[in-house]
Amino acid sequence: MLALKDSYWKVRAAACTAVAQIGPAVAEQTLPILARLLREGNVNRQTVAETIIKVGDLGEQCLVQLLKSEPENNHKLRECVIRALALADVNTPNVDFVIEVLFTSSKDKHAHVRKASLLSLDILHKKATSDGVTYLKPRHLMPFFYRSLADKDKEVRQCALLCIQNFGP
Repeated sequence: MLALKDSYWKVRAAACTAVAQIGPAVAEQTLPILARLLREGNVNRQTVAETIIKVGDLGEQCLVQLLKSEPENNHKLRECVIRALALADVNTPNVDFVIEVLFTSSKDKHAHVRKASLLSLDILHKKATSDGVTYLKPRHLMPFFYRSLADKDKEVRQCALLCIQNFGP
C-alpha cells in the first residue's frame, strides 16, 4: 500500500506489478489509490490501468465508471483505460458493461480512442467462447466493424479492416 504512494516512480511502478499479481485480495484497499494514480499520470497510465483491471471485478467496474465520468478531452487517459479493458474477464457479468462502454467509446471525437475501442472489442471477441457473450458474436460485431470502415480517420478504417479480417472466412 505505502509503495503505491512512494515518491519514487519506479517504486510505484513495481507496486503496481505486485498488486496485479495479488489480485482481488487487495482490490478494495488499492483501487482508490490506483484510480488517483491513473488520473494524475505520475506512473505510466497504461501500467496503472492494466493493474486496475487485473484486480478483478471491482477493477473492471472502477475502469468502466472512470471512463463514463472522464471528459472526452482527456483522451490519453481514456485510451489507456480502453486498452486495459481488453484484459477484462469475458466470463463475468461485468463484461456486458465493459462491452457497452467500448461500443460507446467507438464514437469518441478522438481517433485514437475510437481505434483503441475497436481493438479492445476484437481482443475480447477472441477471448470469448463460441457460445459465450452475445455482443461479442459475429452477428453483432461484424456490422459494427463494417460501419467503422466509413470513419473519417484512415487509421480507424484500417483497424476496422483488420478486425474484420480477424474473423476469417
